[in-house]
Amino acid sequence: MLKPTPLAICLIVLIGVFQITTIRRGHDWGDDFSMYISHAKNIAGGAPYADTGYIYNPREPIPPAYPPMFPILLAPIYRWFGLNLTAMKIELIALFLASLAIIYLVFRRLVAPAYAVAIMALVGLSPYFWEFKDNILSDIPFLLFTYLTLFFISRAREAPPAPKRQAVDSFLAGLMALLAIETRSVGVVLVASVVVADLIRFKRPTLLTGVFLLPSVVLGLLPAQLAHSMSSYLDMRTPFHLPWALMNAGYYSEELRDLWRNGYTRGPMRAIFLSMNGFLLVGFWTRLTRGITVSEVFSLLYLAVIFAWPHYQGIRFFIPVIPLYLFYAVVGFDRLASLGRSVSRRTAFACLLVLIFGSYAARYTTLDYGPIPEGVERPDTIALFDYLRRETPPEAVCIFFKARLLALYTGRRSTGYFTASDEELLNYFDRVRAQYVILARAYWRDQEQLRPFVERHTDRLEPVYHNPDFTVYRLTPPLPT
Repeated sequence: MLKPTPLAICLIVLIGVFQITTIRRGHDWGDDFSMYISHAKNIAGGAPYADTGYIYNPREPIPPAYPPMFPILLAPIYRWFGLNLTAMKIELIALFLASLAIIYLVFRRLVAPAYAVAIMALVGLSPYFWEFKDNILSDIPFLLFTYLTLFFISRAREAPPAPKRQAVDSFLAGLMALLAIETRSVGVVLVASVVVADLIRFKRPTLLTGVFLLPSVVLGLLPAQLAHSMSSYLDMRTPFHLPWALMNAGYYSEELRDLWRNGYTRGPMRAIFLSMNGFLLVGFWTRLTRGITVSEVFSLLYLAVIFAWPHYQGIRFFIPVIPLYLFYAVVGFDRLASLGRSVSRRTAFACLLVLIFGSYAARYTTLDYGPIPEGVERPDTIALFDYLRRETPPEAVCIFFKARLLALYTGRRSTGYFTASDEELLNYFDRVRAQYVILARAYWRDQEQLRPFVERHTDRLEPVYHNPDFTVYRLTPPLPT
Protein backbone atom coordinates (compact mmCIF):
# COMPACT_ATOMS: atom_id res chain seq x y z
CA MET A 1 0.00 0.00 0.00
CA LEU A 2 1.28 3.47 -0.88
CA LYS A 3 2.07 5.67 2.09
CA PRO A 4 2.01 9.47 2.30
CA THR A 5 5.38 11.13 1.81
CA PRO A 6 6.90 13.15 4.71
CA LEU A 7 5.94 16.35 2.90
CA ALA A 8 2.31 15.24 2.64
CA ILE A 9 2.27 14.26 6.32
CA CYS A 10 3.79 17.60 7.38
CA LEU A 11 1.24 19.49 5.30
CA ILE A 12 -1.65 17.56 6.84
CA VAL A 13 -0.36 18.27 10.36
CA LEU A 14 0.10 21.99 9.62
CA ILE A 15 -3.37 22.24 8.07
CA GLY A 16 -4.84 20.54 11.14
CA VAL A 17 -3.06 22.90 13.55
CA PHE A 18 -4.18 25.93 11.55
CA GLN A 19 -7.81 24.83 11.36
CA ILE A 20 -8.10 23.79 15.01
CA THR A 21 -6.48 26.98 16.34
CA THR A 22 -8.76 29.16 14.21
CA ILE A 23 -12.12 27.54 15.01
CA ARG A 24 -14.77 30.23 15.28
CA ARG A 25 -17.23 30.17 18.16
CA GLY A 26 -20.90 29.56 17.32
CA HIS A 27 -22.74 28.37 14.24
CA ASP A 28 -24.75 30.07 11.53
CA TRP A 29 -28.53 29.78 11.15
CA GLY A 30 -28.53 26.82 8.78
CA ASP A 31 -30.39 24.28 10.87
CA ASP A 32 -29.33 21.13 9.01
CA PHE A 33 -26.59 20.89 11.62
CA SER A 34 -29.14 20.83 14.43
CA MET A 35 -30.93 17.83 12.92
CA TYR A 36 -27.68 15.86 12.79
CA ILE A 37 -26.96 16.78 16.41
CA SER A 38 -30.51 15.86 17.47
CA HIS A 39 -30.07 12.42 15.90
CA ALA A 40 -26.67 12.09 17.63
CA LYS A 41 -28.28 13.08 20.94
CA ASN A 42 -30.91 10.37 20.49
CA ILE A 43 -28.27 7.76 19.62
CA ALA A 44 -26.17 8.74 22.65
CA GLY A 45 -29.19 8.66 24.95
CA GLY A 46 -30.93 5.61 23.53
CA ALA A 47 -33.98 7.58 22.37
CA PRO A 48 -35.83 6.87 19.08
CA TYR A 49 -33.63 8.09 16.23
CA ALA A 50 -36.21 10.34 14.52
CA ASP A 51 -37.75 11.75 17.73
CA THR A 52 -36.10 15.17 17.36
CA GLY A 53 -39.02 17.42 18.28
CA TYR A 54 -39.32 18.62 14.68
CA ILE A 55 -42.85 18.36 13.31
CA TYR A 56 -42.65 17.45 9.63
CA ASN A 57 -44.73 19.57 7.28
CA PRO A 58 -45.16 18.26 3.71
CA ARG A 59 -45.91 21.80 2.51
CA GLU A 60 -42.41 22.85 3.58
CA PRO A 61 -40.62 19.55 2.89
CA ILE A 62 -37.58 19.58 5.14
CA PRO A 63 -36.89 15.87 5.78
CA PRO A 64 -37.84 14.62 9.27
CA ALA A 65 -34.74 12.40 9.45
CA TYR A 66 -31.32 12.24 7.84
CA PRO A 67 -29.10 9.23 7.04
CA PRO A 68 -27.53 7.91 10.23
CA MET A 69 -23.78 7.70 9.58
CA PHE A 70 -22.87 11.29 10.46
CA PRO A 71 -25.01 11.27 13.65
CA ILE A 72 -23.30 7.98 14.61
CA LEU A 73 -19.94 9.76 14.28
CA LEU A 74 -21.22 12.69 16.38
CA ALA A 75 -22.87 10.56 19.07
CA PRO A 76 -19.69 9.87 21.14
CA ILE A 77 -18.88 13.59 21.12
CA TYR A 78 -22.38 14.41 22.34
CA ARG A 79 -22.20 11.74 25.00
CA TRP A 80 -18.86 12.97 26.34
CA PHE A 81 -19.19 16.74 25.83
CA GLY A 82 -22.90 17.45 25.39
CA LEU A 83 -23.95 20.19 22.97
CA ASN A 84 -20.38 21.39 22.47
CA LEU A 85 -20.04 22.77 18.96
CA THR A 86 -16.27 23.23 19.23
CA ALA A 87 -15.71 19.56 20.08
CA MET A 88 -17.84 18.55 17.09
CA LYS A 89 -15.89 20.89 14.82
CA ILE A 90 -12.62 19.33 15.98
CA GLU A 91 -13.96 15.90 15.07
CA LEU A 92 -14.88 17.17 11.61
CA ILE A 93 -11.42 18.67 11.17
CA ALA A 94 -9.95 15.26 12.01
CA LEU A 95 -12.19 13.69 9.35
CA PHE A 96 -11.10 16.37 6.88
CA LEU A 97 -7.43 15.59 7.57
CA ALA A 98 -8.15 11.89 6.99
CA SER A 99 -9.83 12.89 3.72
CA LEU A 100 -6.70 14.76 2.65
CA ALA A 101 -4.55 11.70 3.30
CA ILE A 102 -6.88 9.49 1.23
CA ILE A 103 -7.08 12.10 -1.55
CA TYR A 104 -3.28 12.04 -1.70
CA LEU A 105 -3.23 8.24 -1.87
CA VAL A 106 -5.92 8.15 -4.59
CA PHE A 107 -4.05 10.53 -6.87
CA ARG A 108 -0.55 9.32 -5.98
CA ARG A 109 -1.46 6.21 -7.95
CA LEU A 110 -2.28 8.28 -11.02
CA VAL A 111 0.15 11.22 -11.19
CA ALA A 112 3.65 12.12 -10.02
CA PRO A 113 4.09 12.56 -6.24
CA ALA A 114 4.59 16.32 -6.55
CA TYR A 115 1.27 16.64 -8.36
CA ALA A 116 -0.51 14.51 -5.75
CA VAL A 117 0.87 16.66 -2.93
CA ALA A 118 -0.18 19.79 -4.84
CA ILE A 119 -3.75 18.53 -5.26
CA MET A 120 -3.94 17.73 -1.56
CA ALA A 121 -2.53 21.14 -0.65
CA LEU A 122 -4.92 22.97 -2.97
CA VAL A 123 -7.81 21.31 -1.16
CA GLY A 124 -6.43 21.51 2.38
CA LEU A 125 -5.24 25.12 2.23
CA SER A 126 -8.28 26.43 0.36
CA PRO A 127 -9.96 29.35 2.16
CA TYR A 128 -13.29 27.79 1.22
CA PHE A 129 -12.54 24.64 3.19
CA TRP A 130 -11.19 26.77 6.05
CA GLU A 131 -14.51 28.62 6.21
CA PHE A 132 -16.47 25.38 5.85
CA LYS A 133 -14.80 23.85 8.93
CA ASP A 134 -17.23 25.81 11.13
CA ASN A 135 -20.23 23.99 9.66
CA ILE A 136 -21.36 20.81 11.41
CA LEU A 137 -22.61 19.09 8.28
CA SER A 138 -22.26 15.70 6.62
CA ASP A 139 -20.26 16.91 3.60
CA ILE A 140 -16.80 16.20 5.04
CA PRO A 141 -17.60 12.63 6.18
CA PHE A 142 -19.15 12.07 2.76
CA LEU A 143 -15.95 13.35 1.15
CA LEU A 144 -13.92 10.85 3.20
CA PHE A 145 -16.11 7.84 2.36
CA THR A 146 -16.27 8.84 -1.32
CA TYR A 147 -12.50 8.86 -1.71
CA LEU A 148 -12.07 5.71 0.36
CA THR A 149 -14.43 4.08 -2.14
CA LEU A 150 -12.43 5.40 -5.09
CA PHE A 151 -9.16 4.32 -3.47
CA PHE A 152 -10.20 0.72 -2.87
CA ILE A 153 -12.03 0.32 -6.18
CA SER A 154 -9.03 1.63 -8.15
CA ARG A 155 -6.63 -0.62 -6.22
CA ALA A 156 -8.89 -3.61 -6.89
CA ARG A 157 -8.46 -3.06 -10.62
CA GLU A 158 -4.69 -2.81 -10.64
CA ALA A 159 -2.43 -4.96 -12.81
CA PRO A 160 -0.99 -7.49 -12.40
CA PRO A 161 -4.12 -9.09 -10.97
CA ALA A 162 -4.04 -10.57 -7.47
CA PRO A 163 -7.46 -12.20 -7.10
CA LYS A 164 -7.58 -12.49 -3.30
CA ARG A 165 -6.47 -8.93 -2.67
CA GLN A 166 -8.70 -7.62 -5.44
CA ALA A 167 -11.70 -9.34 -3.88
CA VAL A 168 -10.88 -7.85 -0.47
CA ASP A 169 -10.43 -4.37 -1.95
CA SER A 170 -13.68 -4.65 -3.90
CA PHE A 171 -15.52 -5.64 -0.74
CA LEU A 172 -13.93 -2.75 1.19
CA ALA A 173 -14.89 -0.37 -1.63
CA GLY A 174 -18.48 -1.60 -1.39
CA LEU A 175 -18.44 -1.11 2.36
CA MET A 176 -17.12 2.45 1.99
CA ALA A 177 -19.80 3.16 -0.63
CA LEU A 178 -22.43 1.92 1.81
CA LEU A 179 -21.06 4.26 4.50
CA ALA A 180 -21.20 7.09 1.96
CA ILE A 181 -24.86 6.30 1.26
CA GLU A 182 -25.54 6.17 5.00
CA THR A 183 -23.98 9.65 5.20
CA ARG A 184 -25.72 11.26 2.21
CA SER A 185 -28.28 9.51 0.04
CA VAL A 186 -26.62 10.81 -3.12
CA GLY A 187 -23.91 8.27 -2.35
CA VAL A 188 -25.90 5.83 -4.49
CA VAL A 189 -24.10 7.53 -7.39
CA LEU A 190 -20.94 5.72 -6.28
CA VAL A 191 -22.65 2.36 -6.68
CA ALA A 192 -24.08 3.36 -10.05
CA SER A 193 -20.66 4.61 -11.18
CA VAL A 194 -18.95 1.29 -10.52
CA VAL A 195 -21.64 -0.63 -12.41
CA VAL A 196 -21.72 1.82 -15.34
CA ALA A 197 -17.91 1.86 -15.64
CA ASP A 198 -17.96 -1.95 -15.90
CA LEU A 199 -20.68 -1.87 -18.55
CA ILE A 200 -18.69 0.64 -20.59
CA ARG A 201 -15.38 -1.20 -20.36
CA PHE A 202 -16.48 -4.84 -20.32
CA LYS A 203 -20.07 -4.71 -21.64
CA ARG A 204 -21.21 -6.53 -18.49
CA PRO A 205 -20.75 -6.38 -14.70
CA THR A 206 -17.62 -8.22 -13.57
CA LEU A 207 -17.13 -10.60 -10.68
CA LEU A 208 -15.29 -7.87 -8.76
CA THR A 209 -18.33 -5.63 -9.12
CA GLY A 210 -20.45 -8.40 -7.67
CA VAL A 211 -18.14 -8.49 -4.66
CA PHE A 212 -18.35 -4.67 -4.47
CA LEU A 213 -22.15 -4.88 -4.33
CA LEU A 214 -22.20 -7.43 -1.51
CA PRO A 215 -22.25 -5.01 1.45
CA SER A 216 -24.91 -2.73 0.01
CA VAL A 217 -27.22 -4.72 -2.23
CA VAL A 218 -26.98 -8.44 -1.53
CA LEU A 219 -27.17 -7.88 2.22
CA GLY A 220 -30.30 -5.81 1.70
CA LEU A 221 -28.90 -2.72 3.38
CA LEU A 222 -29.05 -0.45 0.37
CA PRO A 223 -32.77 -0.98 -0.37
CA ALA A 224 -33.57 -0.44 3.33
CA GLN A 225 -31.52 2.76 3.39
CA LEU A 226 -33.11 4.07 0.22
CA ALA A 227 -36.58 3.46 1.57
CA HIS A 228 -35.63 5.24 4.79
CA SER A 229 -33.76 8.19 3.30
CA MET A 230 -35.71 8.91 0.16
CA SER A 231 -39.29 8.86 1.42
CA SER A 232 -39.37 12.46 2.59
CA TYR A 233 -37.10 13.65 -0.25
CA LEU A 234 -39.82 12.54 -2.65
CA ASP A 235 -41.98 15.32 -1.24
CA MET A 236 -39.43 17.73 -2.69
CA ARG A 237 -39.55 16.25 -6.16
CA THR A 238 -40.45 18.36 -9.16
CA PRO A 239 -40.63 17.34 -12.82
CA PHE A 240 -37.26 17.43 -14.56
CA HIS A 241 -36.79 20.53 -16.70
CA LEU A 242 -33.72 20.83 -18.88
CA PRO A 243 -33.69 24.67 -18.73
CA TRP A 244 -33.69 24.48 -14.94
CA ALA A 245 -30.82 21.98 -14.97
CA LEU A 246 -28.84 24.21 -17.33
CA MET A 247 -29.53 27.23 -15.15
CA ASN A 248 -28.36 25.24 -12.12
CA ALA A 249 -25.18 24.34 -13.99
CA GLY A 250 -24.56 28.04 -14.56
CA TYR A 251 -25.14 28.88 -10.90
CA TYR A 252 -22.83 26.12 -9.69
CA SER A 253 -20.16 27.23 -12.16
CA GLU A 254 -20.27 30.70 -10.66
CA GLU A 255 -19.91 29.18 -7.21
CA LEU A 256 -16.91 27.18 -8.39
CA ARG A 257 -15.30 30.38 -9.59
CA ASP A 258 -15.38 31.63 -6.00
CA LEU A 259 -12.88 28.94 -5.04
CA TRP A 260 -10.29 31.28 -6.51
CA ARG A 261 -11.59 34.51 -4.96
CA ASN A 262 -8.81 36.61 -3.44
CA GLY A 263 -10.98 39.16 -1.64
CA TYR A 264 -9.58 42.17 -3.50
CA THR A 265 -9.73 42.08 -7.30
CA ARG A 266 -11.64 39.91 -9.73
CA GLY A 267 -9.01 39.77 -12.49
CA PRO A 268 -6.76 37.09 -10.94
CA MET A 269 -9.82 35.08 -9.90
CA ARG A 270 -11.10 35.03 -13.48
CA ALA A 271 -7.65 34.19 -14.84
CA ILE A 272 -7.23 31.23 -12.48
CA PHE A 273 -10.79 30.05 -13.05
CA LEU A 274 -10.53 30.12 -16.84
CA SER A 275 -7.07 28.54 -16.82
CA MET A 276 -8.10 25.74 -14.47
CA ASN A 277 -11.24 25.07 -16.50
CA GLY A 278 -9.18 24.88 -19.68
CA PHE A 279 -6.77 22.46 -18.03
CA LEU A 280 -9.77 20.51 -16.72
CA LEU A 281 -11.19 19.94 -20.19
CA VAL A 282 -7.84 18.82 -21.56
CA GLY A 283 -7.23 16.58 -18.56
CA PHE A 284 -10.65 14.97 -18.62
CA TRP A 285 -10.34 14.23 -22.32
CA THR A 286 -6.85 12.83 -21.77
CA ARG A 287 -8.17 10.47 -19.12
CA LEU A 288 -11.05 9.37 -21.35
CA THR A 289 -8.65 8.52 -24.19
CA ARG A 290 -6.69 6.27 -21.82
CA GLY A 291 -9.78 4.31 -20.81
CA ILE A 292 -12.75 5.44 -18.76
CA THR A 293 -12.63 4.66 -15.04
CA VAL A 294 -15.01 4.91 -12.10
CA SER A 295 -13.71 8.43 -11.34
CA GLU A 296 -14.82 9.79 -14.71
CA VAL A 297 -18.23 8.13 -14.48
CA PHE A 298 -18.71 9.34 -10.90
CA SER A 299 -17.81 12.92 -11.86
CA LEU A 300 -20.37 12.99 -14.66
CA LEU A 301 -23.17 11.21 -12.79
CA TYR A 302 -22.72 13.23 -9.63
CA LEU A 303 -22.79 16.53 -11.52
CA ALA A 304 -25.88 15.40 -13.44
CA VAL A 305 -27.67 14.68 -10.15
CA ILE A 306 -26.88 18.00 -8.49
CA PHE A 307 -27.68 19.97 -11.65
CA ALA A 308 -31.04 18.22 -11.93
CA TRP A 309 -31.87 18.55 -8.22
CA PRO A 310 -34.37 21.43 -7.96
CA HIS A 311 -33.12 22.81 -4.63
CA TYR A 312 -29.94 24.82 -5.14
CA GLN A 313 -27.40 24.29 -2.33
CA GLY A 314 -24.37 26.33 -3.35
CA ILE A 315 -20.77 25.21 -3.62
CA ARG A 316 -21.02 22.71 -0.74
CA PHE A 317 -22.62 20.31 -3.23
CA PHE A 318 -19.39 20.50 -5.24
CA ILE A 319 -17.23 19.30 -2.33
CA PRO A 320 -17.06 15.62 -3.43
CA VAL A 321 -15.83 16.55 -6.91
CA ILE A 322 -13.49 19.44 -6.06
CA PRO A 323 -10.47 17.10 -5.65
CA LEU A 324 -11.33 15.45 -8.97
CA TYR A 325 -11.68 18.88 -10.57
CA LEU A 326 -8.15 19.71 -9.40
CA PHE A 327 -6.87 16.30 -10.50
CA TYR A 328 -8.17 16.68 -14.04
CA ALA A 329 -6.80 20.22 -14.17
CA VAL A 330 -3.35 18.93 -13.15
CA VAL A 331 -3.52 16.15 -15.76
CA GLY A 332 -4.49 18.73 -18.39
CA PHE A 333 -1.71 21.08 -17.32
CA ASP A 334 0.85 18.27 -17.52
CA ARG A 335 -0.42 17.27 -20.96
CA LEU A 336 -0.14 20.82 -22.31
CA ALA A 337 3.21 21.42 -20.62
CA SER A 338 4.58 18.30 -22.27
CA LEU A 339 3.92 19.90 -25.67
CA GLY A 340 5.99 23.00 -24.91
CA ARG A 341 9.76 23.32 -24.99
CA SER A 342 10.53 26.88 -23.87
CA VAL A 343 9.71 26.38 -20.17
CA SER A 344 10.09 23.23 -18.09
CA ARG A 345 7.02 21.59 -16.56
CA ARG A 346 8.42 22.12 -13.07
CA THR A 347 8.90 25.86 -13.60
CA ALA A 348 5.48 26.31 -15.22
CA PHE A 349 3.75 24.34 -12.47
CA ALA A 350 5.57 26.32 -9.79
CA CYS A 351 4.35 29.56 -11.39
CA LEU A 352 0.77 28.27 -11.41
CA LEU A 353 0.99 27.28 -7.74
CA VAL A 354 2.47 30.66 -6.78
CA LEU A 355 -0.47 32.38 -8.47
CA ILE A 356 -3.04 30.16 -6.73
CA PHE A 357 -1.48 30.16 -3.27
CA GLY A 358 -0.92 33.89 -3.55
CA SER A 359 -4.64 34.25 -4.19
CA TYR A 360 -5.31 32.02 -1.17
CA ALA A 361 -3.06 34.16 1.02
CA ALA A 362 -4.77 37.35 -0.09
CA ARG A 363 -8.16 35.83 0.66
CA TYR A 364 -7.09 34.85 4.18
CA THR A 365 -6.32 38.50 4.95
CA THR A 366 -9.97 39.41 4.37
CA LEU A 367 -11.64 36.66 6.42
CA ASP A 368 -13.26 37.04 9.84
CA TYR A 369 -11.51 34.99 12.52
CA GLY A 370 -13.79 36.04 15.39
CA PRO A 371 -17.02 34.51 16.69
CA ILE A 372 -19.73 33.93 14.08
CA PRO A 373 -21.85 37.10 14.43
CA GLU A 374 -25.22 35.56 13.55
CA GLY A 375 -26.80 32.35 14.71
CA VAL A 376 -27.09 30.25 17.82
CA GLU A 377 -24.64 32.05 20.10
CA ARG A 378 -25.82 35.58 19.49
CA PRO A 379 -26.92 37.04 22.87
CA ASP A 380 -30.51 37.69 21.74
CA THR A 381 -30.76 34.12 20.42
CA ILE A 382 -29.51 32.73 23.72
CA ALA A 383 -32.03 34.93 25.55
CA LEU A 384 -34.86 33.61 23.36
CA PHE A 385 -33.90 30.01 24.06
CA ASP A 386 -33.69 30.73 27.79
CA TYR A 387 -37.14 32.32 27.80
CA LEU A 388 -38.74 29.38 25.99
CA ARG A 389 -37.12 26.81 28.28
CA ARG A 390 -38.11 28.78 31.37
CA GLU A 391 -41.54 30.16 30.56
CA THR A 392 -43.21 27.68 28.23
CA PRO A 393 -44.53 24.21 29.12
CA PRO A 394 -42.39 21.24 27.99
CA GLU A 395 -45.17 20.06 25.66
CA ALA A 396 -45.47 23.43 23.91
CA VAL A 397 -45.40 23.56 20.10
CA CYS A 398 -43.66 26.55 18.48
CA ILE A 399 -43.66 28.06 15.00
CA PHE A 400 -40.16 29.20 14.03
CA PHE A 401 -38.22 29.74 10.83
CA LYS A 402 -35.53 27.29 12.00
CA ALA A 403 -37.76 24.70 13.62
CA ARG A 404 -35.20 21.92 13.98
CA LEU A 405 -32.72 24.23 15.64
CA LEU A 406 -35.32 25.50 18.10
CA ALA A 407 -36.31 21.94 18.99
CA LEU A 408 -32.68 21.04 19.74
CA TYR A 409 -31.87 24.08 21.86
CA THR A 410 -35.14 24.39 23.78
CA GLY A 411 -36.62 20.88 23.90
CA ARG A 412 -39.88 22.29 22.53
CA ARG A 413 -41.59 20.67 19.56
CA SER A 414 -41.35 22.97 16.57
CA THR A 415 -42.45 23.36 13.00
CA GLY A 416 -42.17 25.93 10.24
CA TYR A 417 -44.76 27.74 8.18
CA PHE A 418 -45.33 27.93 4.45
CA THR A 419 -46.66 30.27 1.79
CA ALA A 420 -50.44 29.99 1.94
CA SER A 421 -53.60 31.89 2.73
CA ASP A 422 -54.27 33.03 6.29
CA GLU A 423 -56.95 30.38 6.65
CA GLU A 424 -54.59 27.60 5.58
CA LEU A 425 -51.88 28.79 7.97
CA LEU A 426 -54.26 29.04 10.91
CA ASN A 427 -55.66 25.60 10.14
CA TYR A 428 -52.15 24.17 10.10
CA PHE A 429 -51.19 25.90 13.35
CA ASP A 430 -54.33 24.57 15.00
CA ARG A 431 -53.80 21.07 13.59
CA VAL A 432 -50.31 20.80 15.13
CA ARG A 433 -51.61 22.50 18.30
CA ALA A 434 -49.13 25.36 18.06
CA GLN A 435 -49.04 27.60 21.11
CA TYR A 436 -46.29 30.07 20.21
CA VAL A 437 -45.31 31.93 17.05
CA ILE A 438 -41.81 33.44 16.96
CA LEU A 439 -41.00 36.34 14.65
CA ALA A 440 -37.34 36.92 13.69
CA ARG A 441 -36.29 40.45 12.83
CA ALA A 442 -33.42 39.43 10.54
CA TYR A 443 -35.23 36.78 8.50
CA TRP A 444 -36.65 38.31 5.33
CA ARG A 445 -39.48 35.83 4.98
CA ASP A 446 -40.69 36.51 8.52
CA GLN A 447 -40.79 40.20 7.73
CA GLU A 448 -42.53 39.78 4.37
CA GLN A 449 -45.01 37.05 5.27
CA LEU A 450 -45.22 36.29 8.97
CA ARG A 451 -45.27 39.86 10.33
CA PRO A 452 -48.26 40.94 8.18
CA PHE A 453 -50.01 37.69 9.16
CA VAL A 454 -49.47 38.46 12.84
CA GLU A 455 -50.73 42.02 12.39
CA ARG A 456 -53.91 40.73 10.75
CA HIS A 457 -54.64 38.32 13.61
CA THR A 458 -54.04 40.26 16.80
CA ASP A 459 -57.21 38.65 18.17
CA ARG A 460 -55.37 35.34 18.39
CA LEU A 461 -51.72 36.36 18.69
CA GLU A 462 -50.64 38.07 21.90
CA PRO A 463 -47.02 39.29 22.34
CA VAL A 464 -45.48 37.75 25.45
CA TYR A 465 -41.73 38.28 24.94
CA HIS A 466 -39.55 40.65 22.95
CA ASN A 467 -35.86 41.37 22.45
CA PRO A 468 -34.15 43.27 19.61
CA ASP A 469 -34.03 40.15 17.39
CA PHE A 470 -37.19 38.20 18.26
CA THR A 471 -40.79 38.58 19.31
CA VAL A 472 -42.75 35.67 20.77
CA TYR A 473 -46.55 35.57 20.40
CA ARG A 474 -48.87 33.27 22.28
CA LEU A 475 -51.42 31.72 19.91
CA THR A 476 -54.81 31.38 21.57
CA PRO A 477 -57.24 28.64 20.50
CA PRO A 478 -59.96 29.62 18.03
CA LEU A 479 -63.28 30.73 19.48
CA PRO A 480 -65.98 28.05 19.34
CA THR A 481 -68.39 28.50 16.47
